[in-house]
Amino acid sequence: MGKLWSLGLLLLTAGTVFAQNIKVSERISMHNDENIEIIGQIGEQLIILRDRPDNTELIGYNAEMIKQYSKKIKLETRRPRLQKFLTKKDHFTLVYKYIKRNNIHLIAHKYDEQSDLIDSATINIIELKGTTTFSKEIVVSRNKRYLLIHDTDQNSRVYAMVYDLEEMKLIWNKTFRPALVDYEKDFLEALIDNQGNAYFVFEKDNRRSKNIDSRFEIFQYNFEQNQPKQYPISMQGRLWFDIDFVIDDLNNKLLASGMFTDNRFGEANGTFYLKIDPNQPDNSAATFHPFDAKFVMSVIGKEIKKNEGFGEVDIQDLVLRSDGGVLLIAERNRMYSRRAYTYNNYDALNQNGAYRNDYYYNDIILFSIGPTGEIQWVEILRKRQFSQDDSGIYSSFFLMKGKRNLRFLYNDEIKYDTNVYEYVVSGTGSYDRNNVLNTDKDNLSLRFKEGIQIASNTVIIPSVRRGDLKLVRMSF
Repeated sequence: MGKLWSLGLLLLTAGTVFAQNIKVSERISMHNDENIEIIGQIGEQLIILRDRPDNTELIGYNAEMIKQYSKKIKLETRRPRLQKFLTKKDHFTLVYKYIKRNNIHLIAHKYDEQSDLIDSATINIIELKGTTTFSKEIVVSRNKRYLLIHDTDQNSRVYAMVYDLEEMKLIWNKTFRPALVDYEKDFLEALIDNQGNAYFVFEKDNRRSKNIDSRFEIFQYNFEQNQPKQYPISMQGRLWFDIDFVIDDLNNKLLASGMFTDNRFGEANGTFYLKIDPNQPDNSAATFHPFDAKFVMSVIGKEIKKNEGFGEVDIQDLVLRSDGGVLLIAERNRMYSRRAYTYNNYDALNQNGAYRNDYYYNDIILFSIGPTGEIQWVEILRKRQFSQDDSGIYSSFFLMKGKRNLRFLYNDEIKYDTNVYEYVVSGTGSYDRNNVLNTDKDNLSLRFKEGIQIASNTVIIPSVRRGDLKLVRMSF
């Protein structure tokens, strides 16, 4: 969620489209009992982690995607639970945990570009309490310096700590009890800013019968002042359909944007933008923009009799602009389950057929929202993706953030022989659509949702076909 990308002050021209350079690694045969993670680019090496039941291995590749080394690493337990990977230019940090003698051990190991251990530290040792295992997602500050590690218990107490990756030390460790919220039912998101301050977002009364009270409860902790604070942010009588939060460290604001619903809870009827001042929350502002009929017709592809909304849409990213605005990125998608009937040897219909799942990932919708909440442009990037019984792993898109544009990379069709396309979008909303490559030549099945960006012009996309993994390096 909440990623940062700078549009500057709304660039007036589209970025130049460069020819792509594509390198493919040798295949890695994968087994059902192992996990492979792309860590990222460290110095001259692209590093991946291969986690097996009996060992953990780090593998390095050069810019030509040729394997340079493979090293087994020693962790402090035979079966660690890997939690997070954090990359810098010349090193990366692996965070993992294990349980021993009724205690949770949180550990950080730091490695150089040759995957040699250069530092290690115990983040914390915590007594195991009921269901509290610190299994929640670890949140990272935008400057990649601070980790927010948190969990809760059955009484909605929040156990939270922040670890400084540069100093390799724990800078605060607190237990909170936010008022008026049930953590398991109301929790939405945790965030951390570039100073190590934490924010916990809860939703309340997002239902028709209590729409007048619909709001977000923000619980924040400023560790330098040792000051917890909680305050509501009203939805002004509207119900939110989908939402994302992001910290604007440049302007010291907490921003949120999403879609609201008015008429039918399964439909989005407009967009909204929240600008929250953590120091003066009473000065926070909210703006709402209902969809007009022309826009809804362009999304759903048919005429409507009244100003309705549309469903089957999710927020995929919320991208910061340097002027305090945001780019809201949504995608239309759905899953449809159906019973797959079969016939037996007597041509009798088998009513006990297994269920089949159909996956649809379609158009990408962009809303560029200015710093005062005004919508400056809207674009729809057309695509049609359909697959069956694959959990949609080859569908959707990868968002590549460049200095002058955004690239949306995706498989045109979900099949072995397909074309990869890109939309290149400028700061003003103008775009080009280009054919990037055909997957059949190198036997690729690209999982764009699992890719990572390693430079302003380079991404790594995994390809998995028939149990074989290849790493695809695309430079533009």
